[in-house]
Amino acid sequence: MKKKRILLLINGTDYAGAQKRILGYLEYCDFDRAEIIIVSLRDRFPKNIKQKFSQIQFKEFNFSELVTWFQWLRFLKSYHSDTIIFHETWITDFKWLAVGIAWLLCKGNVYMVEHTDFPPISIEKKKWFGLIRGIGLWKYPITIRAIFSRRILTVGKGMKEKLEKYYSYPKSKVEVAYFPLDVEKFALQEGSNFPLRHKLNIPLGDVVFVIVSRLVQEKGVHKAIIAFTNLIQEGQRNDIWLWIVGNGEKRQALEVLAQQGAARKNIIFWGHQENPETFLCESDVFLLCSEIEASGVALLEAMSSGLVCIATRTAGAEEVIQNKNFLVDHDEKSLLKALYWVINLPKEQIKDFKNAAREYIVTNFDKQKNAFRNLEILGIPSKFV
Repeated sequence: MKKKRILLLINGTDYAGAQKRILGYLEYCDFDRAEIIIVSLRDRFPKNIKQKFSQIQFKEFNFSELVTWFQWLRFLKSYHSDTIIFHETWITDFKWLAVGIAWLLCKGNVYMVEHTDFPPISIEKKKWFGLIRGIGLWKYPITIRAIFSRRILTVGKGMKEKLEKYYSYPKSKVEVAYFPLDVEKFALQEGSNFPLRHKLNIPLGDVVFVIVSRLVQEKGVHKAIIAFTNLIQEGQRNDIWLWIVGNGEKRQALEVLAQQGAARKNIIFWGHQENPETFLCESDVFLLCSEIEASGVALLEAMSSGLVCIATRTAGAEEVIQNKNFLVDHDEKSLLKALYWVINLPKEQIKDFKNAAREYIVTNFDKQKNAFRNLEILGIPSKFV
C-alpha cells in the first residue's frame, strides 16, 4: 500500500506550545500509512525528539527566501507531497501565494493550523494601499488562504470566532481541536514529599506562585515580578514566593528587575526545565500574564495539576478558566489585586477551585481524544482508524 506523503511546514519562531501540540498528535500517527516531512524555519526539534520520531524527516529552511510564485512552486514541487499543512505561529506567516500553489500541486489537499492568538483589530481604521479606510480589502489576501484550504485547525473557540469575525474565514472550514494533554502526568499530587521546598527551606504553609513560560516580552513576566514585589512590600510578608521556570531573551533583564525590589530573596529563577510538572506539584498558584495566548499549554498543565490559576484576559484563558474572578486585565495593579485576593481565600474554597479546574481539564483535554481530533482534521492517518 502506498503511503500518504505529508509535508508539514512550520514558520515563526520557537514556540514551546506549538511544538508540544505537533508532537502530541504525531505520537498517534500511523506511520505505516503516512510519510511525514517536517520543514521548519529553525531546527526547533531537539535530538531526543528526532530519535523518538525516527520515521519523520526533519529539515530546516528559511521561508523568507521564497519571494516569487516560481520559487514557491519549485520548493513545494520538490517534495512530491499528497498533502501540505501550513502550521502558522502568527496569522501571516505564510502568504496566500504559497497556499494557492500548494492547492494546485496537491489537488486541494491543503490544511492550515492557526496557533497563536492575536489582539483585537479595528477594521474600520485599516487602509487599503494606505488610502481607503474601512472597506476591509486589506484582509482579502489572508482570507484567500482559507478559501484554498480544505480545513483549518485552531486551538480554541475564541480563536475560531476571531478568525471568522476579523478575517472572514469560512465557518464551515474552521475546526477547534484542543491540546492533547497527558492528564495523568499533570495530576493532583497528594502527599508529595516536596523536595524543592525542603531544599530551599520553604515551609509547607508558605504560598508559592509559579510561572512556566518563555521569558520574552509578550509573556508579560515583568508584570508578575512588579505585582509580586508590591505584594511583599505593602503586606510586609515573607511567607510567599515566586518561582519562574523557563528561559528566554528577557531573562537577564527580568533578573535585574527582581533584584531591585523588596522581593529579591523570594523570587527564584529556575531556568528551562524538561519536567515542569515537578515544579507545578509543589506550587499553589499559577500565573499567566501573556499579552496574547490562544491556548496556553502551561495554563492547561497547571489546571490539570490542581493549581489555582490567575491569568490575563486572552482568548485561551477566557475559554478554559471557568471562575472569572481569576481573569485579570493586562496591568500590574489588576494582577496585584488578584494576588491579594487569592492569598486570603479560605483553604476549603481553594480546594474547591483546584478540584473544579482539574475536572474541567480531564473532561475536555483527554490526550487520545484530542490527538485523534487533530489528526482527523488535518487528514493525517491515525492509529485509531
